[in-house]
Amino acid sequence: MNPPHRAVHSHSSGEIEIDLEVTCEALDANSTRYTQVMEYRAFPAFRPLGYILERTVMKRKMQQDFDQMILPNYKRIVEQRYQSQ
Repeated sequence: MNPPHRAVHSHSSGEIEIDLEVTCEALDANSTRYTQVMEYRAFPAFRPLGYILERTVMKRKMQQDFDQMILPNYKRIVEQRYQSQ
């Protein structure tokens, strides 16, 4: 069985809508290329306000959250799946 190489996650609520696509590509036996594409829309019902927030505070905060929480967890999950095969 081949390990997963692509994952897509979506979330929608009144405050935010997020689409995240993650791909992993083995470069050689010891390295993997990780690529993420994330699109988000803040306050979809209040677009002018959401648009302003997306381009000011949220961009930095979303990247910080991703770097500190999501990426390390995803890395751990992928490594566990590769080791179990």
